[in-house]
Amino acid sequence: MLGMFDFKKMHLPPENYLACLDEKDGKDYLYIMPIGASLNNEMSDVHYQKGANVVYHVHSSGYETFTIDRGSVQVTICGKQCIVDEGDMLHIMPYVPHGFTMLEEGTIWRELFSQIDMNHGIMNKRLLEKDSPEMLEDADFMAEYRSRLGTVRPGEPVVEKLDKTLVPQVRVKGSALKEFRFGYTNCKLKVGRWELGGEKEIWEYTFDEPCTLEWNVPHHDWDLFVVLEGRVQVEAARETFIAKKRDIINIPPYTRHKITILDSGTVLQDNNCKFMALNLFENLNALQTNNPAELECKDTIQALFKTCGCALSAVSKIC
Repeated sequence: MLGMFDFKKMHLPPENYLACLDEKDGKDYLYIMPIGASLNNEMSDVHYQKGANVVYHVHSSGYETFTIDRGSVQVTICGKQCIVDEGDMLHIMPYVPHGFTMLEEGTIWRELFSQIDMNHGIMNKRLLEKDSPEMLEDADFMAEYRSRLGTVRPGEPVVEKLDKTLVPQVRVKGSALKEFRFGYTNCKLKVGRWELGGEKEIWEYTFDEPCTLEWNVPHHDWDLFVVLEGRVQVEAARETFIAKKRDIINIPPYTRHKITILDSGTVLQDNNCKFMALNLFENLNALQTNNPAELECKDTIQALFKTCGCALSAVSKIC
């Protein structure tokens, strides 16, 4: 059985999945099981056939964040319909009705879940398919089955077709809810804490130049990154590996680690930002604008980091 602290699983390139489930219209590659009481960080890739359809539905709990890694998808959210493409992100909160149709063969849909055990639901359906397949055609039984999962199918809506920039659940590639620049690093807020039940934030960091990031004091959260562009070197738990585009980096709690940005233009997506990053960056930005000399005061910066719960120990440029 896979142990929670199997360090081989800190580096998850696309081929290093935990399990592969065959769907009727694609394959589901599971990378990370849900963690903790809040069922955080479940992550998988679904490789879809053209025309695959996810029926319009709504969840009473759980947060779903999808990134289009390849291809394009027609999405319908609250009756608004648009097309999203590679690099775009969707964030779906509870009680937001949504449905999808895959427009290209081999579309890859990267999924990140919080407060929902999607894999468990899939496995339950597998048990039905194996032992009682006839029940999948029983409308009353399936309605009760979905209600136990907190899922309802409200029926297909009359749709309003819009540009994707006008659908608030869509985070277009390159866009941000809030953006900050500090030296050679650009920080983009992709999903706010208020959109994730107060549990975490999702950020995208672009590094114009090679640098190192160090976590020298053990902290109690998982650090979960995806490399969107470029390459990074990771040193953790006496292991060193190179992660490239599309690779997942999943560092366990209480593990000192160091990430070296190897290429200019590297982009990291931070999927489990538990500290108050928006607060920290707003304060740093205020200092940068109004009192830049304070940025040179180590005690001031350390106090800000501590107040916001940031465990990052050092960021240094590689000469």
